[in-house]
Amino acid sequence: MRIKGFHHVAVNSTEFDRTERFYTQLLGLKKVKAWGAENERRAMYECEDGACIEVFEEKKLSENPESPIAHFAFNVDDPDAYAKAVEDAGYEITTPPKTAVVNGYPGFTARLAFCKGPNGEIIEFFCMKG
Repeated sequence: MRIKGFHHVAVNSTEFDRTERFYTQLLGLKKVKAWGAENERRAMYECEDGACIEVFEEKKLSENPESPIAHFAFNVDDPDAYAKAVEDAGYEITTPPKTAVVNGYPGFTARLAFCKGPNGEIIEFFCMKG
């Protein structure tokens, strides 16, 4: 038994069209699946490696949403460029681009940035260095 890798992360959205524009037009993901009736639309947006973001249209989000997902990370070549594009489009940068040195086993260095997506989801733009 083996986990092959990241497949998708699901996000609830009360602004489905805005969310779709964020992932397709701003971040450049490709819509690969869509289903559901009006006010209950569903779609999957795919990264180059096949991993997806799945979006569920919701009429109203819970008053106190509890999510086990702290954030999700996109593997990108240039986190700084993504952070700038997101900020220029009016989205909040929660952690500006920075280089992180992680002393672990094995240690690693990464360039990263975080933003808040259109539904409050926390998104990381991540690039492993060396």
